[in-house]
Formats: sequence, C-alpha cells, structure tokens
Amino acid sequence: IETTKAAKSSKPCLSLSWSNSQNTMICTSQGDKSISTWQFSEQGGTLKRTNHIAEAHEIDEVWTCAFDRENESILYSGGDDCKLKKWDLRIKCEKPVMVAEQHEAGVTIINPHPTNEFVLATGSYDEKVRILDSRYLRREICSYKTGGGIWRLRWQTVGNESLLLVACMRAGFQVLSYGTSGDQKNSKVSLSLEARYDDHRTKDVETLAYGCHWGVINPML
Repeated sequence: IETTKAAKSSKPCLSLSWSNSQNTMICTSQGDKSISTWQFSEQGGTLKRTNHIAEAHEIDEVWTCAFDRENESILYSGGDDCKLKKWDLRIKCEKPVMVAEQHEAGVTIINPHPTNEFVLATGSYDEKVRILDSRYLRREICSYKTGGGIWRLRWQTVGNESLLLVACMRAGFQVLSYGTSGDQKNSKVSLSLEARYDDHRTKDVETLAYGCHWGVINPML
C-alpha cells in the first residue's frame, strides 16, 4: 500500500510495533540511534511520520520500541547501549522521562502486559527476562535467566494471560509463567518455566531461536 524510508542512508529499520489503542499508529526503531512514530491512513493508504527522536540512544542499534498499553502518548525504547527508556510524546522529546539501566547487555524486546497496565516485560542479550513496573522502570519486580539471549517475548492475549512465550536464541523456545505465590502477608512474584522446546535444529548447523508467536485460533499453540 505504502512504503517509506525510516532510517537515514543504509541503516536498517530494526523493529515495528502497532499501538494497542489505535490500530493506525505505528512506532519504529532504527539502526541510526533514532525512534519514530507514524500515522497510517487506511482510507488513503498513506504513512506519515508524526514524531522522530534522532538521538534516542547512544549506540546505533535501537533494537526495540513499543507503545504503552493504555496510553499511546507514552513510548518505550531499548537499545544496544543497555538502556530502557520511557518517552512522553506530549512534551518535547529532548530527553526521556525515565531511564532504566539494570540490563547488563542490549535491550532487545519490550512487551507490555495485555491487561495489567503497569507490568512491562523486557528481554536482553544478558539472557534475562525482566518484569518491570512501568511507573518506575528502575524497580525490577522479578527476573528469570533463560540461558540464552532473548530476542522475542509474547504475552498470551487469549486464555491464560500469565504465560509468556520467549525466543531465547541458543536456549530454544521457552514458556514462562508469571504469578504470585505464598500467602497475602508473605507473597512473592516470580517467573517460572512451564515448557521448553529445543528441537528447532538443523544437523551440523548452530541454529538460533529468533521468532515466536501464540496461535490465533488456538492460543495453546
């Protein structure tokens, strides 16, 4: 319908995410330190850039971006500089409104929980899935070490919304469960392993688990 150049020169567009509240809003992260938002017109089939933050991160590879689940004026980005940033598009984006620096390697994926507006899942090359509080990103609710760099995270949106599907590069595909254990006074929030799939391999070739998604018709696929 429409194509447009997102990054300058030969730099790639590294991620694309749709807004949850309006299916005509898109955010992209580029390989030139920048992030952008776009407005897609279904009627005219056009794509218009609405925001561009040229120096969003300190290193070229801005691996991921995502809109806040409840507020499309809030945008998250993660890059190879090991930083997770929160942006408010309603104000001049000269600097982020919040920065989290607990990741020990590049931040590769950000995925807000489908129903809990303050829960944010992130993945990183440091092999950890982290659950963060979006109101205060430096607060790590819990984490889980998968044994491989994280490339994709997918909350299940139909059925059991506590399940998180993870593509873990050299550690295959894993399904994690996010939940609370213990009584009300001594409750503990954690991530635990529910299932694992390691057979995505080719003989004599090292394969990496990059992409994953829950089934649309059958959410347990």
